[in-house]
Amino acid sequence: RRRHTRSLCDWSSDVCSSDLAEVVAYREGHICYTLQFACSVYGVSAALSDVLMRRIWYVARREGFTIPHPSQVSVPYQEPKSTTLSVLQADCMRGLRNSCFAILPQADLQRLAATSRVREYGAQEIVLLKGTPLHSLQLILDGEAELLIPGADAALLTVGILSMGECFGESVIRLHNRVAETTVRASTDLQVLVIDEATLQNLIELYPRLARDLTTVTDIRRRALETLDDHPVVG
Repeated sequence: RRRHTRSLCDWSSDVCSSDLAEVVAYREGHICYTLQFACSVYGVSAALSDVLMRRIWYVARREGFTIPHPSQVSVPYQEPKSTTLSVLQADCMRGLRNSCFAILPQADLQRLAATSRVREYGAQEIVLLKGTPLHSLQLILDGEAELLIPGADAALLTVGILSMGECFGESVIRLHNRVAETTVRASTDLQVLVIDEATLQNLIELYPRLARDLTTVTDIRRRALETLDDHPVVG
């Protein structure tokens, strides 16, 4: 049993919904709670705890959670640093220029980079589950991800590896059956650009070649999956 602190009062009800988590105390600027988890091999409990806290950290970053200063502490206002934003913008532009979006004019690439969300995942985190309804296309900016399907023995099989400039969730451009055909798992720490459905549809209308390129990716992956369905592999 380990004790951790966080500042998310609105999340406490979710935490308390499990028998494995319990709020200990509400304090100024944070909540103390206990989180219990089982480990069949005691020797790896420290490593398991590290993985758990790493996952919580990545979730907190993705959801924009922050740790506020206690009310009695006076913190002088500081202008936000532009370096972080400019670096992130550069990462977005590099990923877009190495993808099917490279056909877009520079102005549209910059607009897409500025208006789309960036999300980060830790190694081995599930990014997208097979069968999930799709509402966006995700473009890899940094890291690698695995495409997974259930094998003949129910174990997950890797059917593809994606890296910077490649995307997943491309079935979002379909008119029907817009669901994920594979599970996507981060092989390494992963950074993706999330392009929402409305933005993607506008770009497709402006640049038909983008639709053709994404459709080609979809068709190639679908044929590969159909081949595996006809000749299942035991993991």
